[in-house]
Amino acid sequence: MVEMGVEATTTREAIKPSSPTPPHLRTFKLSFLDQFSPLMYFPFVFFYPATGDQIPVENKIALLKDSLSKALARFYPIAGRIKDATTIDCNDEGALYMEARVSCSMSECISPPKMELLESFLPCEIISKEPPEEVAQIAVKANIFSCGGIALGMCFFHKLIDAATFTAFVKDWAAIARENCDKEVNVDNTAATIFPPNEEFSPALASTGELSSMAKEAQGRIQRFVFDAAALSSLKAKARSEQVPNPSRSGAVSGLIWKSAFKAFREASSESQIRPSLLTFSINLRPRLKPSLPQHTVGNIFLTKTTCYDPTTEKNGEELPHLVSLIRKTVDKVDLDYLQKLQGKEGYKEIHKSLEEEQAMYSDSRKPIIYGVASMCTMGFYEADFGWGKPIWVALGPIVKTFLKNFILQKETSCGDGIEAWVVLDKEEMAIFESDPELLAYATVNPDVYS
Repeated sequence: MVEMGVEATTTREAIKPSSPTPPHLRTFKLSFLDQFSPLMYFPFVFFYPATGDQIPVENKIALLKDSLSKALARFYPIAGRIKDATTIDCNDEGALYMEARVSCSMSECISPPKMELLESFLPCEIISKEPPEEVAQIAVKANIFSCGGIALGMCFFHKLIDAATFTAFVKDWAAIARENCDKEVNVDNTAATIFPPNEEFSPALASTGELSSMAKEAQGRIQRFVFDAAALSSLKAKARSEQVPNPSRSGAVSGLIWKSAFKAFREASSESQIRPSLLTFSINLRPRLKPSLPQHTVGNIFLTKTTCYDPTTEKNGEELPHLVSLIRKTVDKVDLDYLQKLQGKEGYKEIHKSLEEEQAMYSDSRKPIIYGVASMCTMGFYEADFGWGKPIWVALGPIVKTFLKNFILQKETSCGDGIEAWVVLDKEEMAIFESDPELLAYATVNPDVYS
């Protein structure tokens, strides 16, 4: 028995595709956007309570494994392995699958959520010790509670898979389990055609950008904040401006957290120097391209962009509407003209130029305070019903507390009309941040999942 009530893994195996990948599909090209993506896993934990459905746990596990095999056949690159800087070998080596028993009930873990437990539900470490060529693209761990509930810990390898690809795969996997999957998944090299890889790509370039700038050795502290529908409506009203008359929910939340976190930093550091602050965020390109790409298009089809708030030059200070307008202004620059420049063989040069410009912002002599935000509020995590109901809660694995600093992850709540924000800051800054009256006017700190 290991700590936190999770027993040693009882099963560890490879789940291979239910049918072999045809020889003509054996090679899957990465795009240059994939080439810049990090060699790390991104984790989630899907919690499925025992619902009195009379389906034995053993049957649920058998169905999970069988449907996973079938889903891998449809999303065949995910069953492969990285071959080199430009290629996935679709060799059908499959997904890593594990099982473990949990000696407590699910409610003891998530009522309210115990953040320190989440890591024990994951199937692998975030930074793999294995060579990239040997790493499974998807890893799954079925954690079976004493009450009969199941927590599915899932990690996707970011070199090939982004959040949109991952959720498309999981929803397809669940639909297969429900025998409700009647449409074909068109997996092709669309992304690599639009954004062709650079044959001379150096892996060292992948460390450029906000991930390396926010990496740290010391642990931070992670906390979960929930904004319900009423709070979001009020927050959006407060964030309105002439420049942004209708802020998005995610933009308003990002602006508020950015403001509160920067304030907490200054209070904790007591610095006399006035430093600028940067906010880096991800933009899903699928709906922005013309024609748009479906969510299940495999690859990292997103960009990271950075906006800057400089207290020494900006007249509007740290008012929420101004910060939200800075975010919107940067997002709006990713328009059709800009996306056209990214496409084709010359696109690699454009993205490299953009990354160099952002790296120069990170390296400013005034040492800007850098925050990152990733919003997954429209991904549809809660649609993953394997036949015994939707998950009661989807947790974001606590990667950022050991890997990143000053990071914000957003996703939808189970009812769909709220936002969960997972925030990691230095411990001293978090103590100030989570007590900020302006933040707490809209957010509840780590509420009970069942509430």
